[in-house]
Amino acid sequence: MTDLISTLGSLVASLGNVQSADVLRERVALISDQLELLKQRVIDLEEENTGFMKENDKLKQEIARQLVSEEYVEHRGALFKRKPSGGYAETPVCPVCRRSMWCFQKSLPYECSDDACRHPADFTGRDLPGILAALDEE
Repeated sequence: MTDLISTLGSLVASLGNVQSADVLRERVALISDQLELLKQRVIDLEEENTGFMKENDKLKQEIARQLVSEEYVEHRGALFKRKPSGGYAETPVCPVCRRSMWCFQKSLPYECSDDACRHPADFTGRDLPGILAALDEE
């Protein structure tokens, strides 16, 4: 836009001998003013859009938290899905990436099944029946 304004200014300067140069100068000045207003409006809209995008992300996170709190209960580093009939699913879910968790021969702590995540839980396979019973009592 700055190049356009300077080009228009050069054009007006070269038309100095023409009788309508004053009219052209006024029109170029008007166009220049309008371009400046448009440039500021674009800046304002970009800032407003950034604010809307941040607010949208925040609201998405809030919705995700609400869904988790209704569908799952978090306990000892894992999520347990509520069953519609009551009780909880026996497969813990990773609170980080929402994938299932597993443990090796019930002796090691549960961890996320996603190789990129591997979030650990604070219990082993041997602890799972007691955890499910405790969750049912809550």
